[in-house]
Amino acid sequence: MPDAGSLAPPGTPAAPGGIDLGAPTPGRRARERSVTSTVLQLVALAVAGAGLAWIVPRLLAGATGPLQVTVVVLLALVPFVGLVLAVKWIDAWEPEPRGLVLVAVTWGAGVATAVAAVTNGAFQYATSGVVGSEAAATLTALVSAPITEETLKGLGIVVVLLVGRGQLRGPVDGVVYAFAVGAGFAAVENLQYFLTYWDNLTAVFIQRGLMTPMVHPMFTLCTGLAIGIATNRRGPGRWWIVLPGWLAAIVLHALWNLTAVSGNFSVLYLSFQVPLFGAVVLLVLWLRRREKQAIRLGLRDYHRAGWISTEEVTMIMSTRSRRDAVAWAGRRGGGRRESMLDFQRTAVQLALARRRLLASGESVTDDERALELARLHRLTADREEIARA
Repeated sequence: MPDAGSLAPPGTPAAPGGIDLGAPTPGRRARERSVTSTVLQLVALAVAGAGLAWIVPRLLAGATGPLQVTVVVLLALVPFVGLVLAVKWIDAWEPEPRGLVLVAVTWGAGVATAVAAVTNGAFQYATSGVVGSEAAATLTALVSAPITEETLKGLGIVVVLLVGRGQLRGPVDGVVYAFAVGAGFAAVENLQYFLTYWDNLTAVFIQRGLMTPMVHPMFTLCTGLAIGIATNRRGPGRWWIVLPGWLAAIVLHALWNLTAVSGNFSVLYLSFQVPLFGAVVLLVLWLRRREKQAIRLGLRDYHRAGWISTEEVTMIMSTRSRRDAVAWAGRRGGGRRESMLDFQRTAVQLALARRRLLASGESVTDDERALELARLHRLTADREEIARA
């Protein structure tokens, strides 16, 4: 670690010289987008909070007392915490804003669960008078629940896309928000299952909390992945790719619910859930590696142009070095920690935006040029703030 008098954190030297940045741009549009995004996030959180305030008390109303409520809540938190850690791991190279991740989680826990409960209940009630209560329950599990729940969870990702104002860009981001929405939905749904099957709580917790905690995130991953891919393209036709992603989520959900009504859970778990889980893990590993490579290549271009130094590239390409740099800047105080975080985030945004543009093979728009220049100015301003005496 550098001594206290050093002007550069680990792997982060002073700004490279000889670069004419031109007159600083005010970044008015960026500030307006940021304010608008913040307001929209607060609105989305308020809506999701209202859903939570409605659904959770109704789910817990059947509890026999505070002890039972405490037990089911703690048990529901076990898989939820695991899923949150999975989101953090997937999101390591280009961390998404915490506010948007919170919007996704609360949307899944509040809006998606509340509306799904009403819709599925109405569907089961309407069909029971036609086909009988037992057949109606089966139809709800195989038809209504997959369509309703995957539509609502997918809508949560769309909400993030709209309120985030450009923050959701690429397949990895789509997977991150899909997992976040699914984690919130699963947590609230587990409250219901743990209370309903209280007499068989241990077996239900093992099945839902330990063996199948990722089912909802895995289904919604199909929609999130498709939305993420669409954001990397241009033109209105790009959004058609979301349709097969959404349909895949519904089909996988319906197939999984089939295990609950078929009576062959063990066989279908080993033949369906385990291979699906393995495929998702391999997909996420590939996406993370691909994103890391894109960041490296993008940074290389800016390094060759003199905007970013070798040491800065080395720091950004190591999550541990990033943490060390942030800790070092934090010890120096004076807002340097926030500047270091912004420096890292901006450098990654520059790198990924450049690689997306090169991969598309399309010409650069004036807005894209302006955004790149604004980010480069921001990068330089952060560097100067970190290095100031």
